[in-house]
Amino acid sequence: MRKRSLLFLLITFTIPNIFGQCLFFDTLLPHPTASSMLDLNSFQTTIANGSLNHLDYIGKTDLQSPLYRSTFWIGGMDASNNIYFSGGQYYSENSFSPGPLRTNGTTEWEISDNFNRTWKINRWEVQLFRDWFLGNISVPNYTIPESILSYPGNGNASLGYAHMLAPFHDHNNDGIYNPNDGDYPEFDLDGVIGCGDKLYGDQCIFWIMNDLRPNSNNVGSSLQVEVHCQAFAYVGSESLNNTTFMRYKIINRSPIDYHDVYIGNWFDGDLGRGTDDRIESDVPRSLAIVFNGDSLDELNYGLHPPAFGIDVLRGPGAIPFDGLDNDYDGLVDEADEMNLLSFFKGLSADMPDPTYASGIDYYNAISTSIDYDSTGILTSHTYPGHSDTAYWYSTNGIDPGSGGWFDTLPPGDRRMLGSTGPFSISSGDSVEQMLALVWARDLNGNHIDSKEKLRLVSDTIQDFSDNCMSIACPELYSDFGVYQERTNFVFTPIQEAISYSWDFGDGTSSTNKYGIHTYTESDTFNVCLNASNACSSVSVCKEIFLDAINFNLPTFPVQRIQGTGNGGWDLEIMDTCIQSFELSGNNIIEHPIYKPNHSPIRVELIEPSMVDSGTYQLKMYPSGGWLSPFTWKMYRIGYTDTVYADTNISIYNRQLIPQWGIAVTINPTNYTQPFSSFIYTPPITSDVNYEDPTKDWLGFIEDEDILGPTNWILSGTRALDTDPATYPNYCCDPASQNDYVGIDDIESYETLLGGGASPYRLVSRRCPGSIVAQDFMGTLSANDFNFLASIDLVFTNDTTLWTRCAVVETHDTDTLSIGHAKKQYARMSNSVNKSGNPDGTGIGMGWFPGYALNVETGERLNIAFGEDSGQPMNNGTDMIWNPSDIKYDSLGNPVFGGKHPIFIFGKTQIDSSFFNYMPMYDGGVFLESYLADSNSANSATRNKVWRSCMYVLYPILKPGRNILETRTRVRLRVSKPYERFGWPLSSYVDNGVPIYNILIDTSNASNSINEQDILNTRIYPNPTSDVLNISFENLTNEKFLLTMVDITGKIIHAGETNRGGVQLSLLGLKDGIYIVYVHNKNGSKISSSKVIKTR
Repeated sequence: MRKRSLLFLLITFTIPNIFGQCLFFDTLLPHPTASSMLDLNSFQTTIANGSLNHLDYIGKTDLQSPLYRSTFWIGGMDASNNIYFSGGQYYSENSFSPGPLRTNGTTEWEISDNFNRTWKINRWEVQLFRDWFLGNISVPNYTIPESILSYPGNGNASLGYAHMLAPFHDHNNDGIYNPNDGDYPEFDLDGVIGCGDKLYGDQCIFWIMNDLRPNSNNVGSSLQVEVHCQAFAYVGSESLNNTTFMRYKIINRSPIDYHDVYIGNWFDGDLGRGTDDRIESDVPRSLAIVFNGDSLDELNYGLHPPAFGIDVLRGPGAIPFDGLDNDYDGLVDEADEMNLLSFFKGLSADMPDPTYASGIDYYNAISTSIDYDSTGILTSHTYPGHSDTAYWYSTNGIDPGSGGWFDTLPPGDRRMLGSTGPFSISSGDSVEQMLALVWARDLNGNHIDSKEKLRLVSDTIQDFSDNCMSIACPELYSDFGVYQERTNFVFTPIQEAISYSWDFGDGTSSTNKYGIHTYTESDTFNVCLNASNACSSVSVCKEIFLDAINFNLPTFPVQRIQGTGNGGWDLEIMDTCIQSFELSGNNIIEHPIYKPNHSPIRVELIEPSMVDSGTYQLKMYPSGGWLSPFTWKMYRIGYTDTVYADTNISIYNRQLIPQWGIAVTINPTNYTQPFSSFIYTPPITSDVNYEDPTKDWLGFIEDEDILGPTNWILSGTRALDTDPATYPNYCCDPASQNDYVGIDDIESYETLLGGGASPYRLVSRRCPGSIVAQDFMGTLSANDFNFLASIDLVFTNDTTLWTRCAVVETHDTDTLSIGHAKKQYARMSNSVNKSGNPDGTGIGMGWFPGYALNVETGERLNIAFGEDSGQPMNNGTDMIWNPSDIKYDSLGNPVFGGKHPIFIFGKTQIDSSFFNYMPMYDGGVFLESYLADSNSANSATRNKVWRSCMYVLYPILKPGRNILETRTRVRLRVSKPYERFGWPLSSYVDNGVPIYNILIDTSNASNSINEQDILNTRIYPNPTSDVLNISFENLTNEKFLLTMVDITGKIIHAGETNRGGVQLSLLGLKDGIYIVYVHNKNGSKISSSKVIKTR
């Protein structure tokens, strides 16, 4: 969990519960965890589906950021003047939850969880869809974008939610959103909606949130508001290209009528270097400004630093006849008068941020005036400069006599808090607020000149808003959208023009509005658009990568002979090997054979007529001395012809061997130290696979970046100072949940199973609700990531495959645990047999219903699982792995299904002479002796056990399901370099270097690409930041191969499925273009799709 060390907001409840005497907040609804990248014009920023936004707001050209974070606040009063408030600063994700509310102001977990996402929609995609649906254009193999298909136009009225949610064009006027009927997200494609309820921008990110969950500021109760949010951007003039927008539609789902309501907008404006800024407000423009304190922004923007501002464009209707000019236009109490920037406070050392400790500070911050420059006169705006000297709006007409008020404090870190109000909102009513985030830079002037230029930009954007985001003759901008289905492309202008001219980069062209083209060759094409209207013209080119030849090159099974590593690829052992292993009773697959596209090296068939069936062997060896990078040679066993690598494996290399009709790809990966001296390697993927997909019984306690027991994976950079004076109980101090800085600062490992699994090195420690007890905190530091391995964890009802394992105590104290067992020690209950009955062998041992396998070496692994013996009602006392489906009890205390985490141990024993290190699976002998047996186990032996722990999984039963309903396989994959393996190395060929056999059978060689049928495949969301859904028709349950490559041809993911869909995690991948191929085993059905990965 990343943290900026300025200010955070916290509630502590001192209530008795199973996690101890401090709990930070209840979890009644999901936390918002989704995000999309707004990236259309000159700026890009991460938009999350809560109220915390504008993460990493960055200019695309200069890569500098004028803004660190922003949040949305709202507060008001009921008829008895009780305060209701929701909002926060850096941790405001605790104030809002995903999804709509029922019309009575309630909701439920499942609905909220379904809305835990964003919808990123490009206007050009909607225009293309409409023209395709209406038959205006023909698009080969057109697929409706997922963002249009899943768009939340309707709520579930049968469950009490509003029928109409997101605005949509209802083509057949039936009130039901259905793109197959021609309905689409309501952009104003024909210019007839005006300023009504619609989607805005040329690119829009839409989400719905509510404030029903307990919020992070204990000022008052939640208002029970539903907020429809849009972050959007346009292309066009310089002003538009440097501006992004936010729109909030707030619906009061509460039965309460609120008065004196204010919307607050909090911004941490770090303009480049965030410690040398000043702030100002322009009252008539409703503009809050942050600008550099001098003419040089050291280390960031440099000379001519820009200015940045928040412009309130629209607001709720003002209270009628209040005698105020609420919109600063010189007219008092005119019809349809809006509240704009009613209050503005600049937050700094002189005027600190509001704090929880002050009780109603937050509501006061958005609703009260302050002293004007120590004059004793109240003002609504901090630092208005000279902007308000004509009418003195901010001081209610009183001239303070100072001629203006400026920020004269030493430049520093400033925050801005603007608010809109007061207004009233009755039950069932809605109001709107729209903001513009404006930016300007005068490259011929200084920081003051940039600030003055910002005012002109504000005027332009306000005029644009007043004209309902419409310009009679817009300035054309250099960009166009790209739709791709296999080799078919549709290039789509983002803006309307009069004339269009497309050059497709292969000698062909078009003058149609849409550039529709099919490529026939593999290449990178430079596609150009020249467009013009009555007032401007534009010329823009983009490079389009297409690999039309290598859509379906079959790869061959690969057998590991010795060595280890996976080249960063997702390994999958052949089903026949797994079946033989399970029948044999052995604890190792000596020489695992990997599935095609799931092997440590890749060998592809490029020309069937040139390759001979047989076994080929590839052996790596040092290119120089012992520590030099490996190179390789390959030969057909039984023959003398040998091929040598063109280069060593320090770089990615795909080497064609035309005389054999194959290509060999070696993908080098290395351990790195990106964040500290800690040895790091990234995760590849993780997933859960059910033999019967309809019986998805296995859930997880998913990590959440909040203060509390669900924050059990401590990736990130959060590093708070301890405060023993305020928190004499260390475990109530937020610093007790600091991240392990320098280990996984980019939080890649928080993505394993959606936060349901983690390397042992990253799990929480010491305090109630954590994974690792204080006695074993020292074992965490012994787990560098080079000891991680890619593993399978299999759950099965076949008791012959069960694992004898230790059962450890997970209750937080030894006062209520059975036998007063301490946490993370063996349970003090009798060991049991596979039926769960005492077996007379001692204490602390049981059976895990399945097994774990190291897929890189074929070794079976040791396992332990936990039970909270203080929770008999949640199966915490029976020595059986059987978590309940109860996450929180009736009081909101977390019980986590009886706390049955699973611990998977790596083999650290090199050979049998290393008797006191963890072996591969040995029937539980090592765990019993070193952890469970009171006669032989001691602190040293227990430490040896826990130092060998690779992974922790935190399962819980899904509601309404049963334990072990179907055979289930969990896959965790991490990137591992090619290495020697075995002990002593001298007993292995060439000291244990990696050696692989390639099993080539050409009898099922692929058809050529021209003989393949096109497979209709849906890829969504696209672009995407975190997950990718792939769906296709598969009525016969045929096995399909899925491969994702980057633009160099490097394979990023490879797998197979016999279902009609799969979900891939893209977290950890670089931003850019990737291609997904889907094809069946014989190559007769194939599709390829471009995927754009964004942050």
